[in-house]
Amino acid sequence: LNRSRLRTVHDAPAPSRNDEYLLYQTLLGTFSPADGQGEALATYRDRIADYLVKATREAKVHTSWITPNEAYEQALTGFVRAILDDASANPFLEDLRAQAATTARFGALNSLSMTLVKHASPGVPDLYQGTEITDLSLVDPDNRRAVDYAHRSALLAELEALGGASPEAAQRALRAWVAAPEDGRAKLWTAWRCLALRREQPQLFSGSDYTPVDVNGERSRHVIAFARRAGDAGLIAVAGRFFASLALAPEMAPLGAAAWTDATLDLGFLPPGVLLEDVLHPGAQFACDGPLRIADVLSVLPVALLRFRAAAHA
Repeated sequence: LNRSRLRTVHDAPAPSRNDEYLLYQTLLGTFSPADGQGEALATYRDRIADYLVKATREAKVHTSWITPNEAYEQALTGFVRAILDDASANPFLEDLRAQAATTARFGALNSLSMTLVKHASPGVPDLYQGTEITDLSLVDPDNRRAVDYAHRSALLAELEALGGASPEAAQRALRAWVAAPEDGRAKLWTAWRCLALRREQPQLFSGSDYTPVDVNGERSRHVIAFARRAGDAGLIAVAGRFFASLALAPEMAPLGAAAWTDATLDLGFLPPGVLLEDVLHPGAQFACDGPLRIADVLSVLPVALLRFRAAAHA
């Protein structure tokens, strides 16, 4: 599709095959539906062109910071702008839009699990400014762009209002966010609720023990879980993974029995009767009376943070 857009520099195609491949990887990793047209697409073209110049200079194969190859860099940036041009019919750009939509969705789902694991694991979570919601920045200078704090503040206010809503209203909103996770609301919700628990019960995150929790069943490899315990209090983090290989229909969110089938959490380390409350899913409670079905725990979000208090440990 893009062969005709290559140029010849020093008797070789420009960009080189390696640089062209890097470009396609970069596009799949950073292109989002919001970048698809108009002014947003123009801004995206400039960002990618700047990144490719930086990357190829640092590779020191066809150009470098010390001895820039102007002809090669012009061919490179010209190629980037040509393949991302929507002024006329562009089959490559249409294909990129379709492919990147799928990649962006799975990436956003992965970010929910990464956010939960990062906040619940031993240690202090590192929150890079701007990444409270979905952020597809590249290395500097791309990641030094101004953060839209007004947008993030507005989203947080929306989430705080939802925190006081009925469980039914919260569930509807959470399912809607998981159906379109790219806008970052589900990620911000996860981080906000995790940080609130860290503030309320710091003993669970500082000096508490860490226990891997076994997952059993057909989809067990698609779930990771661990517990943190301090005294009679504790929490269990549950996160989905390998979402693409769940092989669900494109319109289906990884929730409920359709996604998790017979997978269960082994809660043998807890005494019977312990009540588990999901910090991320308002109103969701589970009794510890044997293995806990993942389909029940991950019915609204593909992540869960189960808080409990037990009189004794096994």
